[in-house]
Amino acid sequence: MTEGVKQRDERGRFAVGNTAAIGRSTPRASNVWALRETFDRSVTPEDIEEVVQALIDQAKAGDIRAVGTLLDRCLGKADSTAERIDRLIRDAIKQTGSALNRALENYIPEGERERFIDDLFKELDKEQANGLG
Repeated sequence: MTEGVKQRDERGRFAVGNTAAIGRSTPRASNVWALRETFDRSVTPEDIEEVVQALIDQAKAGDIRAVGTLLDRCLGKADSTAERIDRLIRDAIKQTGSALNRALENYIPEGERERFIDDLFKELDKEQANGLG
């Protein structure tokens, strides 16, 4: 750095004349750029089509990872917040089912109780699917 040049201004930014970060590049960034250029020159649209078709074939054959990758690429990755909310809802339903089971144990025989609760949740699912819930 040039002698006598102020390094930072009063807000902590590089001051005028400070050459500390000008024109510097990391060697890794240069390597990555060169690799990307090679990739762009080497991979054709037909190559991409073949790879995508192979992924589709794997997914159709039942490869769960291929299914996940394909759906992530086509629909976008599932929002982790939505997944957490879905898990919380499922846990709450399980707890509700257990609480219902305990609450109904004096009124409905054991074998019928589980069937009653299952039917109740099926009805709730139908209402939710129809936009009523």
